[in-house]
Amino acid sequence: MLPNPRKSNLKVTLDEIFATSSSQLLSWRNFRSILTRSPLRERVNIELNKLPVYQSCQLLWELSYKNIQAEELATLQVLASIIYLLPNDHKLLKKARKMLLKKSFQARASLNPMLVHYFSENLLSHFNLSRRSSVGFVLTIASFISTKCALGKAVAVALLWAIVFQCGENQILLHQHRDLADLNCILNCVPLEVISQDIYCSLLHTVGCLLNLMLCNKWQSQFQANGYSSFYFRLLPQDRQNLKAWVKQSLQLIESQNKKAQYRIRYAADKVLASLDYLESTSAQWCLVCHSKGSKKKAKVCVLGQINNIYDCSKV
Repeated sequence: MLPNPRKSNLKVTLDEIFATSSSQLLSWRNFRSILTRSPLRERVNIELNKLPVYQSCQLLWELSYKNIQAEELATLQVLASIIYLLPNDHKLLKKARKMLLKKSFQARASLNPMLVHYFSENLLSHFNLSRRSSVGFVLTIASFISTKCALGKAVAVALLWAIVFQCGENQILLHQHRDLADLNCILNCVPLEVISQDIYCSLLHTVGCLLNLMLCNKWQSQFQANGYSSFYFRLLPQDRQNLKAWVKQSLQLIESQNKKAQYRIRYAADKVLASLDYLESTSAQWCLVCHSKGSKKKAKVCVLGQINNIYDCSKV
């Protein structure tokens, strides 16, 4: 059951939260358009925007338990993402919105690559990465869903790769897991001379999140049981060295172009470099902490996981 807000917040409606958003992507008009163009509209016979936020979330969440089809679920994921991204930080209302987004990915246990591609493509068709604001939105969504279930992680990985490809001005045909060796090839195509500081910072965070998700063992056995190759979950020494060199060289270039480079750029770069230094110092191809068991795991800190905090898209 979703949390029931205190009485003083019972009248906070979706309309009121949508009114606080300055983004066209996060508008009620856009939300309604997506819903009315989807088969999901047949299941929603009430004006959601007039309902209290927690009731709207609960109504949508309950749809995920009613033999929902893939197309309907893909729409629900987009709608849940929009509600999740709306700028309202009230604790109980935010909890309801988080629950909705989590349930929209937990509704399917499948890790079928084509289903992952379909859900990823559908999200990216709404949050088009050619818009600068969408990069932050997609990174925020990926950071959240990656920790909620295996399907959420699979879609998050695909979304992160989409950001890397977009920054490297490369076309992506299939949204899927990829060998981390491919990172260096794409990053070398990034036009660092013209990239904005905000997008560069998002790219660093994306790279750090990819290292965290691919090398830290969460649901790895489930992925491999579903046919995902073990080489997705490693970073070879030469690829590590190349990635480290790219981070250092790109950071140096960005800072030389702007002496007042944002502090968070250096912070994100330091987090990525710390992950690579950890792998180098342990001669490891993955996180030894996350791959260990029992008391040994509890006694140590996962260095790679320190990058994958909830991303603040409001600063992009």
